[in-house]
Amino acid sequence: MNDIDKDRAEENFRRLEEALQERLPVVRQPHLGYGVAFAASAFLLLIVATLVLSAVLGSHDGKLQKDSLEKIASLPRMSVYAMGVGYLGTLVWSFFLYPHFWKRPYFDVLQWNFAAVRRYWLLLLTGGVGLSIAAGIAERFVSVPDTAPMNAFFKDRADLWLITIFGSTVAPFFEEMMFRGYFLPGVAIAFDWLRLEHSDAARAHWESSSTVSLQAVVFSGIFTSIGFAALHASQLANTWGAVFLLFCVSCVLTSVRVRLNSLAASTLLHASYNATLFMVTFIATGGYQHLEKLQR
Repeated sequence: MNDIDKDRAEENFRRLEEALQERLPVVRQPHLGYGVAFAASAFLLLIVATLVLSAVLGSHDGKLQKDSLEKIASLPRMSVYAMGVGYLGTLVWSFFLYPHFWKRPYFDVLQWNFAAVRRYWLLLLTGGVGLSIAAGIAERFVSVPDTAPMNAFFKDRADLWLITIFGSTVAPFFEEMMFRGYFLPGVAIAFDWLRLEHSDAARAHWESSSTVSLQAVVFSGIFTSIGFAALHASQLANTWGAVFLLFCVSCVLTSVRVRLNSLAASTLLHASYNATLFMVTFIATGGYQHLEKLQR
């Protein structure tokens, strides 16, 4: 076969492939199953990482002491290490595996859309600062117990630096991907599918369109924001006022994600929000040098 015949054959194959794709039903992605698998993986990896790291750091002379294991596992920094393993491990395998099912690039399916960040980056950064200030004012009317697990990070300078870096980078990236990258569209798709009429016309529309209804988006936004707040509830000793505040913050992040059609935009806003909270603490304690001021 000469080069001309080879080019014609490749062109005919491409046209045939496009024709077949046009006949196939539209597959809405990422559906809820991908989000559930993503979250379950992070949870399982977090547990495994906690057990392994606690066992390694709690062993003495090759022997594992029960009291040492419990003490190591309870350290605030241990939760950060375990979350880091769980989050990054999940991101790595999903990045390489999911595109094989989607037949599309990973960040295209999740609607990363970094162009929105290039256009609105200053507004997103200042929006994160403003959101954190508003949350800080609201927190004055909420009483979180001193025994809340989150407060444990504010007693040691090294732990506080660790959670500052993690909470301003890895955490917002992963949480946005899980809640507004996977679950927001996944729940919306499931909502519309459950409401789908049992008719040929409705089925034909479902197979020819990838859009979701406004009702589905609103329901999914509220539902996933409840999940976002619930994820952090234990860190705040289940203080309902603080949990509701996080729900409101999540609704704002969801609105930005939907309005700009950009997961990157809500991620930058989330990171700016978290970083500002830590920056206020950094300034108030003289660069984390006087943590006793936080106990007053």
